[in-house]
Amino acid sequence: LDERLEQSGRSPPMDFQRSVTRIGIGADTASRADAAAMRRVVEGLRLDLSQAESMDGADIATNASRKQMRNAQAWLLAMHQPSASGARKLSESCVAMLAASSGAFNDSLDSGVLPGSPEGELLVRNMLDYVSA
Repeated sequence: LDERLEQSGRSPPMDFQRSVTRIGIGADTASRADAAAMRRVVEGLRLDLSQAESMDGADIATNASRKQMRNAQAWLLAMHQPSASGARKLSESCVAMLAASSGAFNDSLDSGVLPGSPEGELLVRNMLDYVSA
């Protein structure tokens, strides 16, 4: 986690260039997610997040650029875990990441829900509660 990013409000405050190997696999490496259940769900995660970070602050005029930024926001929404809630179960993490990768959060992100916001936390919590019921 990066203190500078935390102070800027990013949640989770990860520097994707340095720490993504812990959360997913990238097309450019032979690294693997630790749990077999996560491998398929997080394919391309490193590349998506790195590309979006390199676009930060740029003029996002094309549909492809906006989609790339929305994908990164979906990953961040899925990865954010309020500190008071403790760690998620592997199954919950898989469900959240699958939701992000499949576009399940797109409408909410398009309407202004942000990773780390109370609305974002509630969205993910409600989804996880629904799936576990």
